[in-house]
Amino acid sequence: MNNQEIRTLTIKRKRKLAGGLVPYWIITKIPKEEFVDKYALEGDLCKMDKSGQPIPRIDVGELDKAGIRINNGQSLELELTRAEETIFIVTMDGCLSNEVWVRDYLESGKDVIITTKGGFKGVSYPVVL
Repeated sequence: MNNQEIRTLTIKRKRKLAGGLVPYWIITKIPKEEFVDKYALEGDLCKMDKSGQPIPRIDVGELDKAGIRINNGQSLELELTRAEETIFIVTMDGCLSNEVWVRDYLESGKDVIITTKGGFKGVSYPVVL
């Protein structure tokens, strides 16, 4: 197998009220640690302002270049090369999910499920199940 071999992975974002209007981006091209370094992000969650709104820490245009947008309740089939080994999710505010190995989902035949934790009183953030 070479790095150009294409593998298909189904990714589903659960429909949730908390964070329902916030788009997420699926990042596969670089590992989470490199992404955090590239955009100088500190920690997985963004901070909140005095009115309780998330303070964005990354530009939406950058996210469109770096990943694939997925909306609330949406399912996507991604074609990944062998070089794309991990997946993590980032919100438009710069909140990050856990990072998971692509091979674990391909070997088990399971879909990648994205859900949302938090919200309402605190910042909502993505979690990959």
